[in-house]
Amino acid sequence: MKQASESLVGERIVEGLGVRNWLARFDRWTGGLTPPRAKLVYRTTFALAVTTTIFLLGWFESGLISPVNAQDVTYFRIATGGPGSQSFEIAGDISKAISNPVTTNDCDPGDNCGVPGVIGMAQTTAGALESLKLLRQGQVDGAIVQADMAALAAGGKGPFKSVGPDATLRAIATVGDTALQVIVPEKSDLHTFSDLKGHRLAISSIEADGTISTNQILTQLGVVNKKTKLIPLSLSDAVAQLISGKVDALAVMDRRNLPDVMGISDHMSVRLLSITDADMTKIGTDRHDFILAHLPAGTDGSAAPADTLIVPILFVVSAQTDNTVAFDLAKTLVVPKRGAKTTANPAASSPDAHIESTVIPLHPGVQRLLETTN
Repeated sequence: MKQASESLVGERIVEGLGVRNWLARFDRWTGGLTPPRAKLVYRTTFALAVTTTIFLLGWFESGLISPVNAQDVTYFRIATGGPGSQSFEIAGDISKAISNPVTTNDCDPGDNCGVPGVIGMAQTTAGALESLKLLRQGQVDGAIVQADMAALAAGGKGPFKSVGPDATLRAIATVGDTALQVIVPEKSDLHTFSDLKGHRLAISSIEADGTISTNQILTQLGVVNKKTKLIPLSLSDAVAQLISGKVDALAVMDRRNLPDVMGISDHMSVRLLSITDADMTKIGTDRHDFILAHLPAGTDGSAAPADTLIVPILFVVSAQTDNTVAFDLAKTLVVPKRGAKTTANPAASSPDAHIESTVIPLHPGVQRLLETTN
């Protein structure tokens, strides 16, 4: 039984390697005089030898035909949220912008040549918590995260309390932002954030990070209490419940004018709640993670303008990132002027890509870029 089993294994190896024609010649050469067990060993060894030779010949041949394989190319892995999220789209655009597998510095001024010898790759995660964890462990090279999440990670607070502060986080650039939009029916009695206390509030975001940000803001504003009912829902469900009157307001931390949100105005007139001066006193006016911004009339279908809070989206790396790489990343993505909301690269994340003070220090390579261009 043992010999039969060994024979079957040997036949499967031979079949998988596809060298039966060579083995038939080998059998004729040995003349069938070899004992069965020894014959099995010889056949398997011979098959492996033939296959290895073919593989090596193919490898050398492909090496001669495609000399580009010998070039040193570095894959720059950027952790980001899942497909459909804003950070995923930004990471994809940045990956395209920085990719330049040709290791040469020859580049016409004004052209987007990417980072020599680098190929950008977006790596999806469950959100900033996982992205920043992977970056800290050196399993990715960068991450696209909201500024408030980066601040929590740097300080070892909130969901990062168990792992402690991360002193290695460094910023390359601000590459976009996400806005808090609190939508109510036009005829609602809710006019300020304080009015939300004790009401039913649907919270929605494509990314879990947006829900965390919304909860942080509402908590600081004193909206969250025992009487206020916060209901996490998918965006489509949240919209449906607002239209049906099952919730009193919808809080969205995401891009403006999402199709689902714009569709609410097909069923009812809506307006946006505004952040007041008193609200900003509770939030703090000198922060770099929650920033006062203006939403013009028409945003989310609202007839009136509103003031709200935006959260910058950052491209972050580790302090261990090479200074030259950080310099090239920033140079590729943004016009190197502090606070300039323009970009020299049409493939970059958005017209809002810029370098400015953030909740975490800029990478020294980015600082060098600022010093050489200003």
